[in-house]
Amino acid sequence: MAKYTIVDGRYQIPLIEFGNQAIVSGWGVKEHPAFGGVTPGVHQKGGHHDYDEALDIHWDRANGNFGPDGKTPWAEYQSQVGNYLQGIATQVLHKGNDPDHSTHIHIGATGGMVGLTPEQYKWWGFDPMDIPTDSALSVTDTPTIETNTSRETAKERAARYLIMNNVQLDSEYDTLRAGDQTLAEDAGMAMHKSNFNINE
Repeated sequence: MAKYTIVDGRYQIPLIEFGNQAIVSGWGVKEHPAFGGVTPGVHQKGGHHDYDEALDIHWDRANGNFGPDGKTPWAEYQSQVGNYLQGIATQVLHKGNDPDHSTHIHIGATGGMVGLTPEQYKWWGFDPMDIPTDSALSVTDTPTIETNTSRETAKERAARYLIMNNVQLDSEYDTLRAGDQTLAEDAGMAMHKSNFNINE
């Protein structure tokens, strides 16, 4: 099980490991030597791709023309995820903030590392039980992954479930089941409805 250092409250993850997890989570990954190479002449000269510090991810349309909820068009879903991932790297470019990135999310990470908040770390499908190493944080200071406490309403949780894929939904449900059973039952029904596109 991988262990990641936490710096300023963010899990520090090598770009290649982030790309591998993207594939597990239903994304395609390109434009990096570890993922099929970099296409010459199509990227900004001197940019992150030239230094193997970038990759491009796209929602795998083998999963259909929609996001995991089965109704959000893939490009819109991809843009939502791009917005959610803002701040993980030096550059996060997508349809919502750069017209030249309408087909994918570009992640340019100086030093080849991305930094995920605990929420992003869990949402992206990394194991929330991983313990950070080489950190100045004491055990009592180690950030914990919150399990949708009362700060998040049922409606907000249901909306978040709409942008999760099946692997992420399973992970979320397992975490909830380990805690408040009533919350887990309610969340399980919301996940079921989002997965099967049931609106009530």
